[in-house]
Amino acid sequence: MANELKISQLSYAKLENDSTKITVEGLFSISKLLEMDMAELLDLKNQTVYNQEFKDNAYNHNYQAVQNLYQENKETYKELLKVKDEQIALLKEMLAKK
Repeated sequence: MANELKISQLSYAKLENDSTKITVEGLFSISKLLEMDMAELLDLKNQTVYNQEFKDNAYNHNYQAVQNLYQENKETYKELLKVKDEQIALLKEMLAKK
């Protein structure tokens, strides 16, 4: 996985051990490598955990925490988009009245 992500084994081990944080881009890269939709990869409703075994037999103990964070961010993002759309509609109405 580290080779496919174009990072060192040490860097990937740090992700696995929660010594460093993964970026959204990193999560997207992983979902692409696993040929999975990002939502499918982190979907809490399915409670699916994917463990990838490496040469040193390390695996991600904090995968569930990432799933929880993703779901919370996903819901917040949806709410923010809804508010944005409502504000745009209101501004368009205000401009139309002028």
